[in-house]
Formats: sequence, C-alpha cells, structure tokens
Amino acid sequence: MIKYLIFLLPVILLLSCQKADQMDHSHDDHGHGHEHAGEGTVDTTIWSDNIELFVEYPALRVGKVSTFAAHFTRLEGHQPVLEGQLTVSLVKGNKGIRHKVDTPASPGIFTPALQPLEAGKYQLRFELVSKGINSVINLGTVQVYANETEALDAIESGDQSEPDISFLKEQAWKIPFQTSRVEQDTLYGIIKSVGEWMPSPGTERSLNAPVAGNILFERPGMVEGIAVSKGQVLLRISGEDLNVNSLEAEIKKAKATFDQAKSEFDRKEQLHALKVVPEAEFEEVKKRLEVAETNYQQLLRNYGEKGVAIRAPISGYLKYMQVENGSYVGAGQSLLTIGSERANILKANIDPQERSLIPLTKKIWIGEKGEVRQVSGRVLSVGKKVSRENPMLACYLEVQSPIAAVEGSLAEIQLGYTNGNVGVVIDRAALLEDFGTYKVIVQTGGEGFELRPVQTGSFYGDKVSITKGLKAGEWIVTQGAYQVKMASTAGAAPGHGHAH
Repeated sequence: MIKYLIFLLPVILLLSCQKADQMDHSHDDHGHGHEHAGEGTVDTTIWSDNIELFVEYPALRVGKVSTFAAHFTRLEGHQPVLEGQLTVSLVKGNKGIRHKVDTPASPGIFTPALQPLEAGKYQLRFELVSKGINSVINLGTVQVYANETEALDAIESGDQSEPDISFLKEQAWKIPFQTSRVEQDTLYGIIKSVGEWMPSPGTERSLNAPVAGNILFERPGMVEGIAVSKGQVLLRISGEDLNVNSLEAEIKKAKATFDQAKSEFDRKEQLHALKVVPEAEFEEVKKRLEVAETNYQQLLRNYGEKGVAIRAPISGYLKYMQVENGSYVGAGQSLLTIGSERANILKANIDPQERSLIPLTKKIWIGEKGEVRQVSGRVLSVGKKVSRENPMLACYLEVQSPIAAVEGSLAEIQLGYTNGNVGVVIDRAALLEDFGTYKVIVQTGGEGFELRPVQTGSFYGDKVSITKGLKAGEWIVTQGAYQVKMASTAGAAPGHGHAH
C-alpha cells in the first residue's frame, strides 16, 4: 500500500478543465461499502488549516472506474463534514476529467469516481465547498496505469507496511477526539511557589466617627461579609448626645455661605462676559462657589434628625465591624472597614538563588482547585534581604485577569522565564504516562497512528516542552489518546479496504 503523507496549507483557487465531465456517473449503483481487495489501494492524507482529508481509492488505470472514499474532517472539534459539494479532478496540462457529488454518501465521506482514458502522470485535485470551507486541495502527481498488471506491480513495489495502530474515522468521529499539529514555540523555565492573595491598593477603606454619639445601624443584619454600594447609608451616629442646635446652625451657616457665593458668581459671570472682570478673578469666584455648594450639600445629606449618616465610600463588602448597634463611640473612633472583592495581589516566597531569573519572567500561571491557567499580570517587586528566621525572598505579583480570589487564600504560582529560545511545545493533555515515562500518539495517516516515547522538558500551564521524540510538522492526538492506545491491544486492525 502506498502512503502519501502530504502537509500543505489550503489553496483557494478556481479549477478549470477544458475536458470536464467526460463521464456522468450516477452513484445510485455505487454502494458506499466499497472493497478494493486485489486492486491495489492508494491512501493519502492531507492536513490544512481547518480540515483534514483522508482519501482511499483503487490505483488509477485506463478504462477502470475508480471510486474515491474521501473522508473530510473539520479540525476544530474533529467532526465530519456533513454537507457540501465535492469535485474531484484529474488534470494533465490544460485537459482533464472531473466528477462532482452534491452530498456526502455518509457523514464525512464523499464518494466521487473517475474513469481515466489515457495512461500517464496527472494532477489529482479535490475541491470542497461546504459551510465555512471553500478550498481546492492538490494531492500532487498520481500515475494512471495502462492495465491492472502494471498497477499491481507498482503498488507491490511500494511501501506495504501497515500502521502500528489503526483507528477508523468512524470511531474518532463518535468520541471526544482532537488532533493538533506539533509547533515550535518559546521555551520557558519555571519558578514554582505558593502565594497568598492580598487586597489591591486602594480597595480597602476604613471609616471613623466624625462626632461622638450612639451607633444606630441603618438596617438589620449589618454583619461582616454583606455587600454594600457606594453612597449607601450604613449606620448613623445618634443625635441624642449631639448638639442639634449647633448642627442646625452649621447647616444655616453653610447655606448662607453658598447663597452669597452664588450671588457673587452670577454677578461676576455677567461682568466676565463683558470682559470687565479678569479671567483669574472669575475662576477664583467659581471655585469658592463649588466649595460652598459641596459643603452645604454634604451637611444636608449626612446630618439630620436621626444623627450623622455614615455612608460607604466605595462598593464592596463589609470587611470588619468595630462597633455594635447601640454602642457609644467617641469622635475619631474606628467604625468599620469596607473592602473590595478584588484581591489581585499575590505574595509569594522565592528561593534567593532564583532571584536573577525573576526579571526574565514573561508569563504567569495560577493554579486553583486543580486547574492551572495563564493570567495577565506582572512582578511588582522582589525582596533583597533574607534572615535566619525567613530564608526566602518575598515576591509580590499583580494579577490583572479577573479571578474570584478570597483574601488570605492560597494559590499555586508558576513564573515562566525565558531567554527567547524556541523548541517543540505540545498540549499537556497529549501525554500518556507509562511507568514513569511519557508517550504520545502520533498520527501517521488518516487512520494510522503510532505510540511514540518522548522526553519532556518544562511543564507550565497546559503546555509541556518536548526535548526528544517529536519534530515540528507532525500531528498528534491531544484528546482521545487513551482510546487510540487501547485500540492497539484490541486485536487485529481492519484493513484499509473496510466498508465505511
């Protein structure tokens, strides 16, 4: 069996053949359970950016109708192409033959057919038009043989080896399955640590009593942990021990100051429009009005018959309560602390020997509840001193990615540092562990696979670097690898002339 493994990018082009549709095949009499035993079968696999084509067909020869079993798989999700039109063309120079089918014979499998009229070398092309796909894929040069004997001799002289593991497309399409192309990427070294979540700067506000008096909670259930909104009245300081007359006098005084500032502003505004009052003088009057209005509105808003209102300066949650309902407080005494739910600072301890690597940090991974994911962030600072009691250096990280972290909780940290070197990097999910060693499932053809040992480098996030065993351009199984491995022990694999 001749196996062609072709790696190319999809080429979008218009295919024109001067001698098109020499045959008008009706496939009502071509069952999809085709067998090519004794005819010499060719199979070819091509990967593009979004599809995989695996095609089987009997060796092409003059006067013989060759039916193709073209398996089309969408790489994203590894699902069969369920609809669309497929045209297969056999072209030499500016002449050729072609055949189009308007629908798959079965999910993912199209069965066009060609009957060559002359021996020689041709270009074999497939054009698929489906949802999100409009591509012409060139399978390269193929030989049309003069007779069956010549075809069988050529096939037998080629590669007759069977794949290590056979896993049919129909099997892969029915299970969670995914393949990916092995790529080269930046290599990272990893510094591992455990960090404690701390509140972000400016997200914690403590409130003190502006006057002395008795505490009155604004609503029942004022306990630590409840959500609060900016501007919300949380409690009041009762006026029983306050000089109400003095408060009223303060409010009247503030109103008088505001009215006077407003009157002066209105007068100066008219004169300013006539360019009688200088710009600097007008701006000074305007500022006095703004200050007077702010003071007056604040007194009206926070001072009333029930006492002085204490409002939340930020939205967040009630972090600490230092007073109880009905208790007495003196002026300046601590009342409560409001914190934001944003805890995005991590404090970690780093080995002093790794301090020189910290400036090379390019990526940060955070592990919580068994899941490790990359986050956007940066190193804020690294300590410069250790002691006998604390031999580690404190390292502070700021994380910008949204994380529902609780202040004081712990998280695993991976700092990825690099000097820019590149190498083979694959998804960690592709690894199969076998008694302390690692292997991956390499896709050698459409339905052919190989269980291959590899040597690993650094693990970071959901990626792992491979130092030996893989090269860029190969295809590996990243989901469903265990099922493919089990297929290798399930008995003899079906031949490629299997019925689809």
